[in-house]
Amino acid sequence: MAPKGKQAATSASQGSRKRQRKAQESTPTSDPRVQVLSKSLQQFQDFPDEVRSLLRAILPGSLGVAHGERISCQHKVVDLLSAAFGQMEEGIVRRIAEAEAKSQSVVSNKAEAMQKQTASEAVLQGSTAAVTTKKAEVEQADAAVQTSKERMEKVADALKTSKEQHEKMTMQLERVKNLQTNNFLPLQQGSIDPSAISSHVDAVVALGTELCLDESLLHSIPTVLEKPAEGRTQFDIMVLQNFQEEVAKQTAAVEEDVGKCEAAKSQDADQLEAAKVDSDAAKSKFEELEVELAALVAEEVKQKDDVATATAAVKDLEAASVKAADAVVSEQTQLSVFHAELLDKFRELHTPPPPDVLPVDEAETSASVIEVKATEGAAQQEMTKGADDDMPVDMPSVVGTSSA
Repeated sequence: MAPKGKQAATSASQGSRKRQRKAQESTPTSDPRVQVLSKSLQQFQDFPDEVRSLLRAILPGSLGVAHGERISCQHKVVDLLSAAFGQMEEGIVRRIAEAEAKSQSVVSNKAEAMQKQTASEAVLQGSTAAVTTKKAEVEQADAAVQTSKERMEKVADALKTSKEQHEKMTMQLERVKNLQTNNFLPLQQGSIDPSAISSHVDAVVALGTELCLDESLLHSIPTVLEKPAEGRTQFDIMVLQNFQEEVAKQTAAVEEDVGKCEAAKSQDADQLEAAKVDSDAAKSKFEELEVELAALVAEEVKQKDDVATATAAVKDLEAASVKAADAVVSEQTQLSVFHAELLDKFRELHTPPPPDVLPVDEAETSASVIEVKATEGAAQQEMTKGADDDMPVDMPSVVGTSSA
C-alpha cells in the first residue's frame, strides 16, 4: 500500500495539471486571424477611439473561441463584431462612392476648364491678329511720317534756294538799274566831273562784264565814254547805242529771271505749306494708331493672362483628376483587401468549420488508433490506482510537507 504522503502529493500534482489544462482551455487561442482582425479594428478611423478599444478588447474572447465552444453571450458578441465589420465594409463602399463622385465632378470641371481654355485661346488668337494688323498700320503711318518729313525738308531746301536766287536776281537788277542811272547815263550825257570819269567807266565796264556783253563792245565802250559828249564821232554814238541796247536787253532778261524766281519762291512756299499740312496729318494719324495699338496690346496681355489662368486651371484639374482616380483605385483596392484579408478571415472564425470527410481506410485507421489509445488509457488508470493502493497511509503528503 502506497504511503499517504506520496498519495497526497500525487493528487495535488494531478489537480494542478487539471487546473492548468482547464485554464488553457478557457483562454482564447492566439489565432493569427484574430490578431489581424483586431489590428484592423484598431486602425479603422470611422469608429470613435472608445468603440475601437471596446471592439478590440472583446474580439479575442469571443471570435477567438472555437464556434462550438462559445456560449450564448459570446455568440451575441460575435454578432456585434459582425455588425461592426459590416459597418467597416459600408464605410469603404461609401468612400468609394464619394471618391467616384468626386472624380466625376473633377472630370466635369476639367472639361469645362478646357472649354474655357479653348475659348480664351481663340480670343487671344484674334487679339494677336489684331495687334499684328495694327502694328503694320503703325509702321506704314510711321513710314508716311518719315516720307512727309523728308518731302517737307526737300521743299524747304527748294524754297530756301528759290529765295536766295530771287534775292540774288533782285539785287542784280537793282545794281544794273543803279549803274545805268548813276554811271552810264551821266557818262553818255557828259555830265560827270572829268576827275571821276575813270571810276564811272570802270563801273560801266564791270556792268557789261556782269551782263556778259560782247568782248569787242566791252573793249570799245571805255574809250567812247572817256570822250567828251561833243567830241564823240558817229561810230562812238553807235557804240553807245549798241551798249545801251544790250544792257536794256540783259536788264529785261534779269527782270524776267527775277519774276521766275519770285514765282518759284511762291510755288515752293505753297508746296512747303502743303507738306507741313501733310506732315501734321501723318503725325496725327501715326499718334492715333499708336493709341489704338497700345489698347490692342493691353487687351492681348489680358487675353494672355486669361489663357495662362485657364491653362493653369486645366493643369490643376488634370492633377486633381489623376488624384481622384487614384483615390477611387485606392478605395477599391482597400475593399478588395478587406474582402480577401479581413472579411474572409472573419467568416472563417464566425461560422463553424465543415466536418472533415475521411476516406474509408483513414477512418478505419483512426478508429483503431482511438481504440488503442482508449485501451492504453484504461491500463494507465489501473496502474495509477494500484500505485495509490500501495502507498502507506501514514506517510506525510508532499503538499502537507510543503505547507509545513
